[in-house]
Amino acid sequence: MQPSAESKRRMFKALFVDGSFLFHCIKGLAVRIDYKKLKDLFLTPDDNLISASYYTALPNEYDLEDKHKSFLRILKKEVRIKIRSVPLLKSYDNNHQQSPLVHAFPQVTGRYSKGEDILLACDMVRGAALNYFDCAILISGDGDFVPAVNMLQELGKYVIVASFRSALSHALELEANEVVYLDDVMDRIKFDDPLPMKD
Repeated sequence: MQPSAESKRRMFKALFVDGSFLFHCIKGLAVRIDYKKLKDLFLTPDDNLISASYYTALPNEYDLEDKHKSFLRILKKEVRIKIRSVPLLKSYDNNHQQSPLVHAFPQVTGRYSKGEDILLACDMVRGAALNYFDCAILISGDGDFVPAVNMLQELGKYVIVASFRSALSHALELEANEVVYLDDVMDRIKFDDPLPMKD
């Protein structure tokens, strides 16, 4: 879909990337997203990008893998995208019976995140209410963002939603002022070198 005439006029824009959503969408694809290209995709020469933020859940520094640290460092230092995060929490075996003969503490069974979508929605609404931007670019397909999108529109903001078709909520698709299907622009936002295929 080509940008409409309204979205082409000079605008102050803000980019909001649902990191978990995007990660899971491209997990099975042999491509890497070039976030510099992704950021530039939504801008015309006259636009002013006032902020770009990537929302994710992170473990503590000790548990963060070197590869993930490098990825976040590139986003922050080279691509100039702000990292907005909530803690990545641990889940435990609730049925574990503590015993000095077995384990002193419950066993960690997994990890889960909670709150990054709320953080993203709050940042969008706050920025709109303070008139920081004219246009919000939301990279997500999560229908939970519909109320926030509606609130931005009530505040007079233009909302672009970018998502893969298969992961886009129908409700979010209907409410957005404009939809960009990432499937259609993959050649413009990926690194030229493909990821090696796993055996």
